[in-house]
Amino acid sequence: MGTSTRSITGKIHARLTAEFLPVAEAMRAEGCDDRDIVRALNSWLGQKRTQQERKTSDAFHISSCLTVVLKRDSKTEGRFYFLLEQSGLKFSFQYEIPPYRVDFLVEDFIALELDGLQHRTEEAQKHDERRDKYLRLLGYTVLRVPVAVADVAADAVIEEIRAIVEDRQERLKRFRVVRGGKKRRAECGQRSAAGNA
Repeated sequence: MGTSTRSITGKIHARLTAEFLPVAEAMRAEGCDDRDIVRALNSWLGQKRTQQERKTSDAFHISSCLTVVLKRDSKTEGRFYFLLEQSGLKFSFQYEIPPYRVDFLVEDFIALELDGLQHRTEEAQKHDERRDKYLRLLGYTVLRVPVAVADVAADAVIEEIRAIVEDRQERLKRFRVVRGGKKRRAECGQRSAAGNA
């Protein structure tokens, strides 16, 4: 399938860039320097983050809220839990796949990890690589999303997850058609062999 954290992060980055680019160009036309544009970008990203937080604050359910607060490793995981809940995607939170635990298991095949700064160390990256390889061998699709991206563009992450799910469903349909076609041909071959006897 070729879906990777880098490709998803790249798509989200491109989407955010396309949204902010007209503002940056207008500022440049008005004579603003790079520092002013960067400050405006940071302010804009802060507003996007606040919008994401507002979306999740409306979704709090007391029972699931307690579960999330007790189990989450970060605020972002808590917010993302509620966005996934609203999305209608089937998911489990803090799902055990021994000897590991994934932040979210989405649609029973996507191992979704929201990676904070602690995942940037060389040791953590090696651990993550071993873990991802193990999960892939078990048939999971591993998706790592930096917390900074999930904080600012959670909706875009969910859109990408939906695209992965749809892609998998399409591949499974094609597999069933091909597999079914071979079976029918084999049955036809048996009938013709029986008819010739």
